[in-house]
Order: sequence, then structure tokens, then C-alpha cells
Amino acid sequence: MLAIVAFVILGAGAAFALGLFDGDEDASPEAAEPPSAPTSTLGATTSLQRTPPMTAMTTIPGGDPLCLAHAEMVAALDGHLPVQGAEDLEIVRTATLDFYTAAVGHVDPP
Repeated sequence: MLAIVAFVILGAGAAFALGLFDGDEDASPEAAEPPSAPTSTLGATTSLQRTPPMTAMTTIPGGDPLCLAHAEMVAALDGHLPVQGAEDLEIVRTATLDFYTAAVGHVDPP
């Protein structure tokens, strides 16, 4: 008798987990559609989905102070990576500390 009650409870739990008792049997489930990319039609029956081209990320140390600070850090690290001694370690730590100290002033808080 106890085994039958346990079986019924487990069966009901599985049915709830599978969504059999949602109460909306007639409605079809809504399919999640991914956002569509811009489409261009080629001919009468062919369509092609295009995604915007990816551009390479380049920094031009022109007027952006954060880019200038990064360029200074890269110049200070030149020849000291990978770190091979105490002198290299001190230069790397000093350059990164200087960069992050300067960067704090140029980044908006969240």
C-alpha cells in the first residue's frame, strides 16, 4: 500500500515537472525566435541573411587620454615581458600601476 502511494506521488511530481497540468492544453507553445538579421532578396525565391561586418579593433593614440595611457604602458613594458628577473618585475608592476592610476580618472563609474 505504501509503495502505491509513493508511486502515485512520484508520478504526480513528474507530471508537474513535465508541465502536463498547465491547464492550457489547446494553446500551442510559443516558439522563441532569434532576432533576425537584415535580409536582402536575391531574385524571386532566394533570400540571404546578412550580419553586419566585424571591424578590427584598433586604437589610435590621438586624443583619447585612456589610449594615450595604454600606449605609454605598452612602451614601458617593451622588452620586459616575459618577466625574467626582479628588475623586469619592478618595471612591469610600476607600468601597470601607472596605467591603472591614470585610467581611473578617465573611466565613468558604473
